[in-house]
Amino acid sequence: MGWAKANCDAAITRQHERMGLGVVVRDSWGNILAAKCVTQAGCLAPAAAKAMAFLLAIRLCHELCLPQVHFEGDAKAVIDAVNSKEKDSCWMGHIIEDIKLELQVFQRWQLTFIRREGNNVAHLLAKYAMEHTHGFCWKDIPPDCIREAVLSEQVTLDA
Repeated sequence: MGWAKANCDAAITRQHERMGLGVVVRDSWGNILAAKCVTQAGCLAPAAAKAMAFLLAIRLCHELCLPQVHFEGDAKAVIDAVNSKEKDSCWMGHIIEDIKLELQVFQRWQLTFIRREGNNVAHLLAKYAMEHTHGFCWKDIPPDCIREAVLSEQVTLDA
């Protein structure tokens, strides 16, 4: 009770040199609180793109003033780097360190790994972002591009 869950993911198209980031935030009952997707020019490595998706999720949850958030994503290397106590000095370390800094604001925020199948809605949002030149943010009502997947997950949870 009282926890929110934020799933995030990234999608990349090297052909068009762009990436899409998607985030969906739900309450402890699975209801959509917010969803956001953005597109960015340029094409980062997959791990760096997924780290950027976590940063987007964290910043959205800051805006929503959520005190307890469980962040989930399918980028194990990113999650392990963020959860490490050591400073990250790899080429994308600045993104990892930004995530760590943002997470310090709330003590009841945590990152965990989830398999790709459990991160489908965020992935759909990331792919949707690549189809557009600007970002979108929705509150309380899921956008059409993920509505079917959200309903499918709710049916699975109810069963």
